[in-house]
Amino acid sequence: MSINKRGEIAMNAEAFRRIGQPATVTLLYDEVHKRIGVKFPVPLDRNFFPVRRYGRDQQMRIVRAARLLKQFKLKIPQTLTYKNCPTIYLNGHPMLVLDLGHQTNS
Repeated sequence: MSINKRGEIAMNAEAFRRIGQPATVTLLYDEVHKRIGVKFPVPLDRNFFPVRRYGRDQQMRIVRAARLLKQFKLKIPQTLTYKNCPTIYLNGHPMLVLDLGHQTNS
């Protein structure tokens, strides 16, 4: 997975499968721990972000999260990549966690 300065979150096929391959996702931000959650959406969630196919073979997925970056005044100076993005469960639904403090810069 990765996030770039434009707020595009890219997921490989495995990461997308881990959250249930939804057409939209919910994005959450933990200001204390500086983490972004990419979550399987449920009806109680308020903001949904569409998931689009991406890449030469269309196996990658991309979520445009510029609204989230703007809302929380987040600056991503360069593309941040995550080799082992953890999956946690929030209220029984899978969520990928991007820790903005622990990544591999590219």
